[in-house]
Amino acid sequence: MASRATKHSVDEADAVAIVPILRSNRNKQLETILVQQYRPPIGQNTLEFPAGLIDKGETAEQAAIRELHEETGFVGTVNQLYQSMVLCMSPGICDETIKMIVLDVDLDDEVNLNPQQNLDDGEDIIMRRIDLFSGLKQIMESGSCMPISLLYSFALGVELGQKYK
Repeated sequence: MASRATKHSVDEADAVAIVPILRSNRNKQLETILVQQYRPPIGQNTLEFPAGLIDKGETAEQAAIRELHEETGFVGTVNQLYQSMVLCMSPGICDETIKMIVLDVDLDDEVNLNPQQNLDDGEDIIMRRIDLFSGLKQIMESGSCMPISLLYSFALGVELGQKYK
């Protein structure tokens, strides 16, 4: 079994996956952000929500705010209504655990008017801003890179929610 070198406890998340919800008072469109990056274990680019490790002494919520800013340049606030419990990622082969954190991003706030990525050394991340409802399926069907399972599951939930509401 694979294990993270930074793993603290099976009861605590190692990392966060961030669902950014972008809003503006200028229009009613809801957007989100996906990131594209090369992942050596699968030898290709992936499409995923922004994500990252939780640093020692940091909460999952603090890590989510930090990672969103580093990977996208946007500043968000934690939406307390939609936080997950600790989730396992691939329990058949590794002990990685995460928390899903929803961050609200106010596009009218001046800190979000001209976002600039603040990537760590060695990171090469392409940010993709898309419509929350129609953009997820479209970008995954483009076939430009492999979506991670969380993203597919999220998009499927959105689509099923719209169809069966």
